[in-house]
Amino acid sequence: MSMIHYAYLFDWEGYKRAVNGPKRNASRLEDWLPPLEALRTRLRTQELKSFPEWRLDLDERASDWRDELLSPKTRIKTLEQVRNLHFLALTDFCRAPGKDYQYWWDTLKTALGKILGQEPADILTLGVRWEGPAWDFMEGLISYQFGFVLPEDLSNLLAKVEGVTTTKFKEVLPTIDWKGTYGCHGKVLDEGDEAGTLEALESLKSNLLQARSSELGLFYILD
Repeated sequence: MSMIHYAYLFDWEGYKRAVNGPKRNASRLEDWLPPLEALRTRLRTQELKSFPEWRLDLDERASDWRDELLSPKTRIKTLEQVRNLHFLALTDFCRAPGKDYQYWWDTLKTALGKILGQEPADILTLGVRWEGPAWDFMEGLISYQFGFVLPEDLSNLLAKVEGVTTTKFKEVLPTIDWKGTYGCHGKVLDEGDEAGTLEALESLKSNLLQARSSELGLFYILD
């Protein structure tokens, strides 16, 4: 199965105030009910036909159970329901599509790891995430990973990435053994994957700049 990387500009501060909260226990149903009930009330007033196409595509992952979860007759009694509502909350705070890293998220991450170190490379390409049943989305909804680049980290991360010139990046690519990297079929990066990885680097820089200028974060889905 192909794992494709999607990026969205995300209102982290709004989400944190409305849903996540500073002391939320992801494994405790009672911690989620008040904010998610408020979210259900707001989402009921939205008309899907007014959504832009990118938002419809994102929400389509939840189309099978959206109506049931938002029905006033439905009582939220399980962490599975919380998890599904939580995904609707995340989509509701996405403000615009970013530039996706497509199939080259892992080659981008690997090359950045060689230059910047693995931790910043992981955060730049996959974001940070939280553990717990209310965050662990079901297979088929988000099959591998989701994560955030937080607004407070943007300036530092952007400074790191801006130091990675195209020339420096291209010089590193032939020094890496690509065997075992997602999407690669041998030790050497082929011409198409090299071009895709360079494009992903430019997309990353663009996303970071746009998020910082908009005072937003980034929401990533790898699916």
